[in-house]
Amino acid sequence: MWRIAKIIIQNGSLVLFVILQSLCLFWIVKFNQNQQKIYLHSYQLMASGIQSKYQYLISYFNLRERYDSIAVENAKLRSNQINTFSNSQKKVDSLINHKSEDQLYQLIPARVINNALDKRNNMITLDKGGKHNIAPGMGVITNKGIVGIVTDTSSNYSLVMSVLHSNTNISARLKRCGFFGSLIWNGKDPSIMNLQAIQKYADVRLGDTIVTSGYSIVFPKNLLIGTVDMYKVEEGSFTFKINVALSQSMTNIDQVYVILSHDKGEKENLEKNRFDMSNILTTNFIRFILYIALQVFVLKEINLTGANENYIFIIIYQIAILTLPFQIPQFFVLLIAFSVGFIVDLFYMSPGVHAGACLWMAVFRPLVVRIFEPKNGYQTDMSPTIGDLGIVWFAKYSSALLLVFFLAYFILEIFTFVYAGEIFIKTMLSFFVSSIIIFLLQLFFSFKT
Repeated sequence: MWRIAKIIIQNGSLVLFVILQSLCLFWIVKFNQNQQKIYLHSYQLMASGIQSKYQYLISYFNLRERYDSIAVENAKLRSNQINTFSNSQKKVDSLINHKSEDQLYQLIPARVINNALDKRNNMITLDKGGKHNIAPGMGVITNKGIVGIVTDTSSNYSLVMSVLHSNTNISARLKRCGFFGSLIWNGKDPSIMNLQAIQKYADVRLGDTIVTSGYSIVFPKNLLIGTVDMYKVEEGSFTFKINVALSQSMTNIDQVYVILSHDKGEKENLEKNRFDMSNILTTNFIRFILYIALQVFVLKEINLTGANENYIFIIIYQIAILTLPFQIPQFFVLLIAFSVGFIVDLFYMSPGVHAGACLWMAVFRPLVVRIFEPKNGYQTDMSPTIGDLGIVWFAKYSSALLLVFFLAYFILEIFTFVYAGEIFIKTMLSFFVSSIIIFLLQLFFSFKT
């Protein structure tokens, strides 16, 4: 059951978007009088057009009825010709067993398509992702040693935190004497890592083999890491300073294997340690309430144009969705966006309009994040805020998604392209004013933090 839920969360975002967006469109047509009239009128026009085309096609095919037998024979001959020269071989990617007895672990083969080495926080991109059963938190190895840990996935690609990263902390041990500690990288030599917390009375020797301890929930026990290249006890210290020469050169990795664990308990612990949804929702709950309250009780009543027809809609509650942490799965981002929009719709008496617009913004979020990815990549604990990624990045990111939101909002609100000019004017004016307010709010909270 847990495995099925994981697959749905990782790969069901598109299906969830279609279902929720269809629900929003149903509400818009069902409970909004203007949109209902437009829908019925458009439906009648479309139905009459389809009926006329259908009658034309019927008459056309009746005229050609005598040629049907010849067409069928030609189709058979053509099919035989194509099948004769078709390639029957199919490329199948298979899982390579790491443990054949109970199959607690399986290795998913993948290839490296991007590998950074010159940064403090290096990342690796693989050519396989969620649809190949790869998920954040999985270890990545080669035949010679360890490579890193998966941090993010799309359907077809995975982002891996290389062992050459400031956040690397892998449980490792000296194979000969059994002492274990933490393996980290100091950001200098890409071929050397440091093993910490080995007591000075341990029997350490040059050339000792370093392997994974098995205490980590990411890597199985006894995977090769490297050998002791240098060790010493600094004055006043109770532990060794040990340099470990990596057995796998990080400069020429190509074929790698992602470790898939079938142990339910380990997966539950992994999810608990990697990401606690309840904590994040609790942290953001007050912020959500404040933004929604500001929107529905204050900004809803403001009319900057002073006319009967308002052309500037100040809508800023989307900042609650814009700043959701990267580590939240897209499946939950869509659910949160729908819920926030639904709550606002209740106050605006516009069922489905805000919820639908929020869904469009949420579904474009991964693409915008990927487009504006900084050179040194994203860290797993980052949020899309000014505090984490800077003013310029947030300005580009928020502008792109807010433009999507307002365009979707006014299309759903006006519900016809007859007034395309009005949609454009309202979109641009509302986008401009609301973007400035959202940017200033984010700037204020970032400086306060």
